[in-house]
Amino acid sequence: LPGHDITSEQYDEYITVSDVFSQLSQSGGVEFSPNISLLSYNAKPGAVLSPDSILPVPEVLYITKGTLRITTGEEQLVAEKDDVVYIPANKTRLFENHGDSELTFYSIIDLSFANFLSDNNNLNITEIKSEKTVPSQEFGNVSNNEFFTFYRLIHPSDDPYEVSYDIGTTRLTKGASIPEHYIDGSYQLFSVLSGSGNISVGCSPQQISEGDIVYVAPGALMNMTATDTLHMMVLTHPFYDAENDHFITGACATRLSP
Repeated sequence: LPGHDITSEQYDEYITVSDVFSQLSQSGGVEFSPNISLLSYNAKPGAVLSPDSILPVPEVLYITKGTLRITTGEEQLVAEKDDVVYIPANKTRLFENHGDSELTFYSIIDLSFANFLSDNNNLNITEIKSEKTVPSQEFGNVSNNEFFTFYRLIHPSDDPYEVSYDIGTTRLTKGASIPEHYIDGSYQLFSVLSGSGNISVGCSPQQISEGDIVYVAPGALMNMTATDTLHMMVLTHPFYDAENDHFITGACATRLSP
């Protein structure tokens, strides 16, 4: 989904909203569960957003630009660009543009997960995480430039997160690549935060750049190369399990050979 093709609807005089899953469905025929949503908010300085309902499931935000002040119950926190925010279930929520410039952020909500939540009181915490607060994970082989860095921000194996998906970020230096692989049973969404590169899904290459969103279906063979340093947010649903990740070196070259 090219960034210039993403449309938005006016929420009020300060805020516009883009329904990412809906637009991916319309443009590519992708079917998502009606109970999970990925919305992108754009808020002018002075914007205040008070969602109408108290959710029975957690909400996760990823800030792509600007500064967001979040009030949940008696808690008040400030999140900045590239922060991820975990808001537990059953919290009132107030979002405010806390800066003098444009604010943009993603909101991820999975209502289908409501019946799986526990009664653990330790989960009643609003938390902010970023690449600065989690250890980096290095993957691949530096010698052949098949190398990338990943930051796991929200994953259900890490308390206190009760979600059906995971959120992370990945960075590729110029010329580096993610080798050919596929993930069984989970789709991935890549939101290009900065940089540019080439991605091949099902051995069909396309150029990507800042603002683009890429959907990779479960089991689809993919690889990626950065033509300029790439920084991306990665959503995996259901959550990533290394046992389902399979690398197949040279698979596309084999398919394209005579």
